[in-house]
Amino acid sequence: MTEERPTQAQWETLSSATKMYAVTDRPPVFISGVGAWLTDTEGKRYLDFACGSGTTNLGHNHPAVMAAANAQLACGITHIGPHFHTEVHTGLYRVLRRVLPDELRRFHPATNGTEAVETALKAAMHHTGNRTFLAFEGGYHGRTLGALAVSAAKGQNEALGSLSPETVFLPYGCGDEDLNRAIQNAPPLAGIIVEPVQATHGMVEPPPGFLTALAEFAASHQIPLIFDEVFTGFGRTGRLFAFQHESVTPDLLVLAKAFGGGFPGGLVAGREDIMTSWEPGTQSSTFQLHPVTAAAAKASLDVILGKDVLANVARIERWMKQFGAGLTDEPPVAQFRGLGAMFGVEVVDGDGRPDQVRTKAVRAAALEGGLITWECGAQGQVIGLVPPLNATKEEIAHGFSVLQQAFAVSKQH
Repeated sequence: MTEERPTQAQWETLSSATKMYAVTDRPPVFISGVGAWLTDTEGKRYLDFACGSGTTNLGHNHPAVMAAANAQLACGITHIGPHFHTEVHTGLYRVLRRVLPDELRRFHPATNGTEAVETALKAAMHHTGNRTFLAFEGGYHGRTLGALAVSAAKGQNEALGSLSPETVFLPYGCGDEDLNRAIQNAPPLAGIIVEPVQATHGMVEPPPGFLTALAEFAASHQIPLIFDEVFTGFGRTGRLFAFQHESVTPDLLVLAKAFGGGFPGGLVAGREDIMTSWEPGTQSSTFQLHPVTAAAAKASLDVILGKDVLANVARIERWMKQFGAGLTDEPPVAQFRGLGAMFGVEVVDGDGRPDQVRTKAVRAAALEGGLITWECGAQGQVIGLVPPLNATKEEIAHGFSVLQQAFAVSKQH
């Protein structure tokens, strides 16, 4: 028995700042999910190429993840606060110690990506005693005030004016000349924060060697280097962590989204000296890395490490490029780009300018056709395609078929 889809009036209790109506004024209400598919109250199935904003890396209702979460619930410990941890926490930390570089040996739990970014910023500030950060144009690190301060992509929050900590922004992918000029003109830096791949900006990769040069620059000036892998971590780019593409190790690593196996959670991994340079209780939150999240996180990581997941991401990249090649024949598509299982379709108008209106129309048509996409791009002009890491060739092909039809439908309006 299905329930009637809520009407617009029934949703009027929501804040206007939510994204509930970002694509359509009648969003589907989902009641179940399996793998790459979701089903709404009307029995309609949708192929999920958004993965909860890059969170459900193994799709919905993965048996190993669900079993771990249910086992944790069954043991009776649903919450213990920040003063203690559980067996699932220690098990997760052991696996993380095994897969991360030895330099990143200390962990600090968080409830989500934004809080994890705030934790990393505070850790760097406490360690250095400095208050200014270096970040990059197009970067996005969260919506709390500190995370916004180091985000060039502030969106409507630009209206808030100046934020703290003070941040110097440079072009993403810049060279040593820009870096040296910035350090000469800025106050002493507390840290440098960067995304190895800019997801929210529209699936933008830096030039080859950029991360390595940045790490060398940071090390030579003894500035903590923070990699924000909230989106790219845990296989999304084809490697377990995106920094592995250049074999470079940050001083602080921010993890969230897929880290929790579909449950909210985050974590900062960092150098011993940085993560032990502040007093107990300096940074804490009530729900930091909830026990159920810890259980799901470990189960998800075990699957990614032990199964054919990363190899399948390489296949997904090939399939995405194969089936997406024709998109560039569409007059409004300026570029189709990406790596691993994260691709973006950039939509422009007749003059080559970002076309947010057309992008929304295509995404709405895709949703009507049963395909969920992700909004990204500096001006909302990029259609993000973020399938589960275990998606099949047939599912990837179907997703692009629906997207092609959505472009055709959008031309008729």
